[in-house]
Amino acid sequence: MAETWALTQYVEAHPDNQEQRWRLAKKLYKEEDYRLAIEHLQILSNEWKDKSGIPRYLAATYMRLGRAEEAVGVLEESIETWPTDAKMLEQLAMVYESSGRKENAAVAWAEVLKQNPGHTFAIKAGRSIVRQLKKGHQDRTASNPTGRVGSAGNVVVCARCGAENTPEQLSCMKCNFGLDLVADIVGEHSEDTPEPLNIFPPLAKLSIVAGLIYGGYKTNSVLSLEPSTDVVFEFRKTLLEVITVDMITTRIVLGLALLIAWPFFNQSAQYAAGVGRIRTDSALLQSMVFAVLAYALSWLPGVGVTAWIVIMLGFTLAVTIGVFWKRWGQAAQVWALQCMFVAILMTTVLGAMHGTNLVRELFAVESFVREHPTMSSLELSAETPFSQELRWESTGSSWVDEFGDIVGIRFQMSPAAISSNLKIEFGSDESVILYQRLVGTDMILSAENIEPDKVYTLRLKADEPTSVTVTVASVLPVHQN
Repeated sequence: MAETWALTQYVEAHPDNQEQRWRLAKKLYKEEDYRLAIEHLQILSNEWKDKSGIPRYLAATYMRLGRAEEAVGVLEESIETWPTDAKMLEQLAMVYESSGRKENAAVAWAEVLKQNPGHTFAIKAGRSIVRQLKKGHQDRTASNPTGRVGSAGNVVVCARCGAENTPEQLSCMKCNFGLDLVADIVGEHSEDTPEPLNIFPPLAKLSIVAGLIYGGYKTNSVLSLEPSTDVVFEFRKTLLEVITVDMITTRIVLGLALLIAWPFFNQSAQYAAGVGRIRTDSALLQSMVFAVLAYALSWLPGVGVTAWIVIMLGFTLAVTIGVFWKRWGQAAQVWALQCMFVAILMTTVLGAMHGTNLVRELFAVESFVREHPTMSSLELSAETPFSQELRWESTGSSWVDEFGDIVGIRFQMSPAAISSNLKIEFGSDESVILYQRLVGTDMILSAENIEPDKVYTLRLKADEPTSVTVTVASVLPVHQN
């Protein structure tokens, strides 16, 4: 109360400060001081005409004071200024109904349904009014055989615009509104017409379960791989497999981030697009389907970045259009905003975990993976002493060049060769990367930090001539220099 008093004093001293007057009016309404609230709301309605919340509060205050006709007048006038304000239209329908103007309430609820066909409360409220009107219609049939709204003598008064029409007319001459109230208002929401079966929820839940099972299975299959010192010749045969194994944490983080954030993105997009009543349960279900599909789709064989983007864009667009059927503008806005939010989230996560190069070169990485389905491999038949210059080609992506800078070198020889004191040396003119004696018939060594377009030399030395089969394998394409 002290805050309200201080705010009142401030508004009296600064009568042109509409923001503070608006704040005061809402506080007075909340404190049920309706007579004082209405004074400030009336001033605001005359001086601040571009704020739709003011007439709504003013109408609500009139209703609290039992002045229903004045509430109706305020809302009817305001609807002309804000014809698409769903909240205001709902309030007008409720005020009509509270003041006993059932026909007008039915018309208002019909307008709400026209803007939002899935508005559950509007459907229920409209049906309730229709039941009452049907009963009254049947009671009046004997005295009013036309059964039309507002029928008086030889005229029928339109419930929407108030124009007078002849009893023979089925629709208003002025606004074309149907004059058979029960048939026109109920329309497709008639109690006699069963609602279409909504198959989206069960299909969505089934899709979520299937996606989680598939995504979980693929994730577990990678996590359960045994660590191996053989980074090239064991389970990772292609760049795609290398990325799959080494970036499993990134994939899991992205999946969880989408699952958590997408419901927020969906509802934020609906709010920004001006959706009147956001159905939280429906938004949550849609979002979970989108997020689970995004994760499961990333595991599907043959689905690259481009295909993933195209499928996700198409699927989310189709579902969004279905949810906002015939409200094309809202559907487009909700879909576009969700896509933007998701793109920002994914690029942020990828950039934070792997640097901005991956984000910028994502399509270059995909192109290289498509053009090089297997690891690059070079087999050499060596006879000691042996020397061979090797060069690795750039992939066209600085991220892949850095990510795939590991080289595996395999040495295969006969048991007799072990006693020849066979040694290998591998490096560039600047440094020696490997220098080791070979003590087995099949040994695999790895070298890191290989730079593209730089010449490296592989040398084999032994106390006596020895035959060795050398296989060099890497992500980067390898060539003899």
